[in-house]
Amino acid sequence: MAERTLQLLGSRLQSTPHAMPQMLVVADCSLDKPKQIIIAGKPNAPDTRAMLRAVHERFIPNKILLLADGGKGQDYLGNYLPFVKSMTMLNGKATAYICEDYACQLPVADLQMLLQLLAEKPNMRAQQLE
Repeated sequence: MAERTLQLLGSRLQSTPHAMPQMLVVADCSLDKPKQIIIAGKPNAPDTRAMLRAVHERFIPNKILLLADGGKGQDYLGNYLPFVKSMTMLNGKATAYICEDYACQLPVADLQMLLQLLAEKPNMRAQQLE
């Protein structure tokens, strides 16, 4: 649907891009896969806040950030995105799950490891495996 919309409005987007900032966002999202970052933790816990801060302090285009606190919001999202239900803290510590292209990396409960994963370029892991 996004591609069809871009095709229909492509010439207008080229002639007056300043008039269509949200279309530029759609174009960007259609050209790049979003990165889903789920932080499982207690909202006011220091380790959860540190992980959230680490994500917010970095420019990560097309990111989707969720807080999985085990509450009603997580249950609600889990009805539409079943994988969200399984995202919980490890050993009582805030835990980050980073997913791209329908695949999640192993969860990390260490802030330094999260920082390392956030610093990686897209497809860097795939290139390392080749």
